[in-house]
Amino acid sequence: TLVVTLFPYTTLFRSKAECKVNFTASLNKWTLNEHNLELDKGETKQLTITFIPDYTTDPKDTTWSSSDESVAVVDENGVVTAISEGIATITAINANGTTDECKVTVSIPCIPADSLTLNKDFSIINVEQQDTLAATYGPEDTTDTLTWSSSDESVAIVEDGVVTGISSGSCTVTAKVGALTTKCYIYVPY
Repeated sequence: TLVVTLFPYTTLFRSKAECKVNFTASLNKWTLNEHNLELDKGETKQLTITFIPDYTTDPKDTTWSSSDESVAVVDENGVVTAISEGIATITAINANGTTDECKVTVSIPCIPADSLTLNKDFSIINVEQQDTLAATYGPEDTTDTLTWSSSDESVAIVEDGVVTGISSGSCTVTAKVGALTTKCYIYVPY
């Protein structure tokens, strides 16, 4: 509302005139600043809204929601927080009932292993006997996984660190995590 107050040219008349003008500007459209987000777990990002025209007199109130709050949540100000790996859709609903969406893809950042050791580097087992190898690696929150392999599965096999003698001979059992490897020499005499 615009109020214009007019005063006469002279002060002889102590009257004034007012004219009220109501100005309205309808919202033509609105949009989110992002429609696709890629976030790492724990990361946050502010979604914002552009109203056209920006001087609209229509209500700008917006309600936010997430299709999967186990993946990403959004607060009342449009701040998105990545919770766990997956995909969620953030929906903004304007006061006039129109909606806009942002697809959020959450990833777990890669944390490479930086150390790997075995509890032994040599083991003697007989056919059908077992020995357990223990691998220690870190950091504790590494995203790399531990794998085991035998250089000759006709002599010995390995599963989750448990080595089983198959036939007489020798081989090497390898533990691998990320780019790191360590070995244990296995001898099966009989």
